[in-house]
Amino acid sequence: MVWGGYSGGSPISDSLVALLKNKHYMASTVILSAIIDNSLENLLWAALVDNNVDKERANKIADGRLNRKDIINMATSLSNLKIKDIAFGSRNLVAHGKGFLRDEESYRVDLQKQIVQIRKWVEQILDGKVPNNFMPTECERWLLFIDHWSRWLVNYVDVQLLSK
Repeated sequence: MVWGGYSGGSPISDSLVALLKNKHYMASTVILSAIIDNSLENLLWAALVDNNVDKERANKIADGRLNRKDIINMATSLSNLKIKDIAFGSRNLVAHGKGFLRDEESYRVDLQKQIVQIRKWVEQILDGKVPNNFMPTECERWLLFIDHWSRWLVNYVDVQLLSK
């Protein structure tokens, strides 16, 4: 899950779709949370590069070893974007072994809630910002990607894979 600086095919999104098509909703909550964590690391990478840190060094800094709070604080400071934390209760239940007694249907409903939460989170980050440069900054490219990806979650994953 390394940010390539562009919105191309994403194997992790393909994995999410495969899980959903097989109705593995509990596992999907964890994958969706991991995608968001990775997206935050990608934003940190973009913000570092936009602030003249070379790409190799930015990769070493945004490599998954920092905690989410530090990633958000650093990315917010460097990018001037307003980024609030986002977390999912069902992911924490699974990660801590407390959610295994719940049925898959409850996780399907949770996933739909997560998707709505993710889209609202992205809209807050965008806050009317529409990158319109011919040569966007890395943070602008990240904004374009996360906007596109979160709309894909709503329009494909929620509508076509999760709605009953």
